[in-house]
Amino acid sequence: MESTEKDLKSYGVYNYDNILFFAPTAEKVGSISFDEIIDFTNEGGNVIIAVSKDVSDQIREFVEVFGVSLHKKDTEVIDHFEYESTLDTR
Repeated sequence: MESTEKDLKSYGVYNYDNILFFAPTAEKVGSISFDEIIDFTNEGGNVIIAVSKDVSDQIREFVEVFGVSLHKKDTEVIDHFEYESTLDTR
């Protein structure tokens, strides 16, 4: 079986320009450490991180490094002007 692990860097050069991280409850990013991602951004790489109300404590701590603080657990963003009424379950 082929490995799905990816190296962020090969021979001292980054393999990617951007990282899209859409796993808000993850506790780690495969074989890539959060410190490696921080170094990646410090050297000009871009990171987009999506979170949900169930965001893990590890992701919360990680985004704080970039100056982003998240609200309390289970907090939701509600747009009272532009929303899909068929999805309103309250």
